[in-house]
Amino acid sequence: MGTNSVRPGAYLDDIDCFDSLLFRITPAEARSLDPQERLLLQSAWACLEDAGHIAADLSAGGRRVGVFIGAMWNDYQSQGVDHWRRQGAVEEASHHASLANRISHFFDFTGPSIAVNTSCASSMTALHLARESLLRGECDSALVGGVNLIAHPYHTDMLERLGLLSISGNAAPFSAEADGWLPGEGVGMLLLRPLEKARRERDLIRAVLLQTVIGHSGRTARYGAPSAERQANGMRAALQQAGIKPEQVSYIETAAPGASLADATEIRAICSVFGNDRHTQGYLGSVKGNIGHLESASALSQVTKVLEQMKHRRLAPVASFGPRSHLVTLEGTGLEIVSESMEWPDHGEAALALVNVLGAAGSQGHILLKAWVESRETPADVRTIIPLSGATEEALRERTRSLAAYYGDAIATHHAGSPDSALAKVDALLLGCTHYPFLARTLSDVMGREVVLVSSA
Repeated sequence: MGTNSVRPGAYLDDIDCFDSLLFRITPAEARSLDPQERLLLQSAWACLEDAGHIAADLSAGGRRVGVFIGAMWNDYQSQGVDHWRRQGAVEEASHHASLANRISHFFDFTGPSIAVNTSCASSMTALHLARESLLRGECDSALVGGVNLIAHPYHTDMLERLGLLSISGNAAPFSAEADGWLPGEGVGMLLLRPLEKARRERDLIRAVLLQTVIGHSGRTARYGAPSAERQANGMRAALQQAGIKPEQVSYIETAAPGASLADATEIRAICSVFGNDRHTQGYLGSVKGNIGHLESASALSQVTKVLEQMKHRRLAPVASFGPRSHLVTLEGTGLEIVSESMEWPDHGEAALALVNVLGAAGSQGHILLKAWVESRETPADVRTIIPLSGATEEALRERTRSLAAYYGDAIATHHAGSPDSALAKVDALLLGCTHYPFLARTLSDVMGREVVLVSSA
């Protein structure tokens, strides 16, 4: 976490940096683009490579790829208005539609291209629309993104005026000290594909998206106030539509950002659905104590946390969790808040998680995820060739460092470094990378298996 010139929060570094020529954008045009648009382009590229695809393969044979983006703020446009008033010149050319449309244009994707704003539930809504589009056959694959940058002082001034931000500067979901949330910046991207197609094409599968449900709290005591009853109804609908019993869900990633009344309302809703006649222990967490509240990108930050926990088979603690608020009652429910790192409970089946998403204006959503477990037969001795390349020498060096860091982390964490995971990553590098003129030739030893990073100029 860092601070901007005024308020504590979780901010990204170098949001002004962008390899414009890689995306066939002139430096002059790139300066006029919203940094959110630039970050989404880069995240789309990284997401496709991680999944083991290049754009041309995804859209080959007339297959349609959709792009669904959640966003809510127009900070860069506000900067443009300020500049226009001072200088009388119009420079900033971005708008929300471009957040999705620019990705479709660059990658030549012809499926639906939609930017959606449901406040803090924006990327949740984008995920739901993408899943529905796949089920209806409107697209064959879908990129789902969320982004949030704080690039104008009006952004945090507005949040403060609404009484949403922490006075102490410390986000503490579920805690007695909770007094609001911290603003956060972030960007994320997911690739959704039908499961059988992903298996057939040897994708690096992270999890199975079982169900999404979206809705609204309706009329409450005041505009935007949460409703425990409506949240509970949404969770029950997600479980029923997926054919899942409440006790099968072992982890719930809550929407709690550190707003005491809203956090307590969500806990009541969760307990009414998951805390009755429970025979196995269930656990609750919130990523917003760790990285702040990413507003329109918050749903993707929550999903990303769950995917990382599934990969490592461990539950991460809620940061800044001190004495529990008297408003949060869990006794007798079989549910508890994750206060320290622990193994994901093994109930004899693939791990199931629910993600709750709430918007400040009443929008809400629920996501059911199932861990993906697939074993591959891994030869004891195998020589794997990984071609590495970059558009420039510096890009090549960075790519090599990134891969070395991945395998170093894999070895250190063991689970992520299992032979199956390593092979899947190799598949992604072989099948899903665009190759460039600058090429590498080096040899590394990874977990006792030869991995050769080579090509020829």
